[in-house]
Amino acid sequence: MNAILNNNIVIGNNRFVIINNMIAIANNNIAFINNNIVIGNNMIAFINSNVVIGAKTLDKETLSSEIKVSHFLINQKKINIMSANRVITNYEHEKDDEILTTATSAIAGLTANGDFTFTTQLTDLVTAKTNYGIKLGLVATGNKQSVTNKDVDKAILGTKLSVVGVSVNLQAGGNLSKLQGSGLPLAIIGSHHSLDAPTGFGITRGNIAGNMDMKVDKPIVTTHGTIFAFWKTSLGPTPSNINDWFFRHSNGHSLTITGLTPNTPYPFASAYKGNDTDPLVWSAIINMSPGD
Repeated sequence: MNAILNNNIVIGNNRFVIINNMIAIANNNIAFINNNIVIGNNMIAFINSNVVIGAKTLDKETLSSEIKVSHFLINQKKINIMSANRVITNYEHEKDDEILTTATSAIAGLTANGDFTFTTQLTDLVTAKTNYGIKLGLVATGNKQSVTNKDVDKAILGTKLSVVGVSVNLQAGGNLSKLQGSGLPLAIIGSHHSLDAPTGFGITRGNIAGNMDMKVDKPIVTTHGTIFAFWKTSLGPTPSNINDWFFRHSNGHSLTITGLTPNTPYPFASAYKGNDTDPLVWSAIINMSPGD
């Protein structure tokens, strides 16, 4: 039985509320905002295409809440909604100046960016950022109404950033390079994520005989530190599996290995440390001898 009351649509136990192009499904937490859809804490944007959920296809006029959402196919490209690489889509806790900086960076990164296509999301963000900047400047007068007006426009700016962020995540499909080019801050990957091989792995001879200074680039996501591995060739042939080498653990991204034999070649490798259950992804091996 369907009933339409004051722009509310009740279907069975699901309640659809239509307010300014927004449709909310109580049990499934789905919302459309300017052709965007929010599922739980993840927002997936519709871009003039159908969405495939499980084995069923939904167009813009059809919804089905009876099947489990697994993957979405947008423009024939399969995107896992749990993709580890993504930009932040929640800005409610940003400070007054931080959210303005974030919006400015996003606008700069996405304007004329060929990796992304928008309808009105980007222009809406520009307008919201301009309005908020004006209201933020008026707060200095100390007027209470100015503070209220600033807070209202800050919430609007946060919403526009969220909408743009969701569209960026959808279109990038987890592509780290595209996400980095968006100007939006990247979300921190949880401990369940298997990290890639370190970048910038480098070794220099220490000032003390037998010491080797090692470093890797700091990744854009949080890790539990870095594992530096080496093998003593005096113990026999180097194992092909680096996991069988000697490990030294750093809580950061650099370490000095001490006590090595000068003028003796050692193989070295590095890996970012993720969750204990995640496999280590090793860098290329570097062979080097400590100095005298």
